[in-house]
Order: sequence, then structure tokens, then C-alpha cells
Amino acid sequence: MEHTTISDIAEASEKGRRTIYTYFKNKVDIYNAVLAEDANKVVERLEEIVASPSLSSGEKLRLFVIEQFRIHTKGSGWDGLRNLLKLDIGRLDKIRKLASSREDMLLERLLEEGIQRGEFRADRAMDVKGFLVQVILAMAVSVDSRKGDTELLGAVEGLADFVSEHMGRD
Repeated sequence: MEHTTISDIAEASEKGRRTIYTYFKNKVDIYNAVLAEDANKVVERLEEIVASPSLSSGEKLRLFVIEQFRIHTKGSGWDGLRNLLKLDIGRLDKIRKLASSREDMLLERLLEEGIQRGEFRADRAMDVKGFLVQVILAMAVSVDSRKGDTELLGAVEGLADFVSEHMGRD
């Protein structure tokens, strides 16, 4: 980011320098805006899944895990600007911190709903919550270096299937 100029950012975003300065004081403000936008996009799609009335809790959980993976592999549409600013593992960590409390609340809401509907066992749901949070964090860090890896997507889908199927009543 240190070698990137406001002119570079204006060109990458297809905006004029004056427009950039209208909304941002400096590159750090732009960087923070990109981080906030990425964090919001992560959470918005997950909120849609959790709020879907037509899905079972198990299917919501399965889609929640898979969507986490997809969000981190496809980016947010700011790719030109992100590449210009060289946002990397540090970026992922900052996005995770911005979005993680909202994601945790969504996951907890999803699990509670499954328990109340009688679809999940309470003891399994609480055990799985901590595990999933750690898996999702690890996944976010490793995904960046393996973009387009279909084998990794298959593994994530397998994990999501396994977790959602084993949350239910015996």
C-alpha cells in the first residue's frame, strides 16, 4: 500500500482524484472502507441463509459453512482496488475481526433455532459451535492461497454435509 498513490487508486476505481478526496482523506481511509465493505458482504449473505424460512436448520448450517468458504474465495468485487492495495492475510484477519462477532451471533441463532425446532441436539450444537468457529477461521486464512481449488471446495462441502447431518436427534 505504501507505493500506491491516490492517482493509482482513482484509476483502479475508475473515479477522479477529486472524487476520491471528496469521500476519503487518505489511503488509510480507503483501505478501511474496503475492509468494512468486505466484512459487510460476508455477513449479508450469511444473514440471508439464517433468515430463510423455507430451509431446515440442518440445510441452513450446511449452506452457512459452504458460503463462508465461497465468500473468501470469490472476493467482493473490489478486486482491482484490493490488488492495488496488496490486501493479503492481514486484510483477511481484519475482515474476520470486523465480521466475526456478527457471524458468531448468526451461527448461534441458527443453532438455537435448530434446537428449538427439535432438529439439533443441544449438547451437539454447543460442541459444534466452537469447532465450526475455529474451522471457519482456519479456512479463511488458507483459502487465499488456494483460489479455484475444486478439491478444497469438495472437502468443505463434505465437512458441511457431515456436520449438518450429525447435529440431529438420534
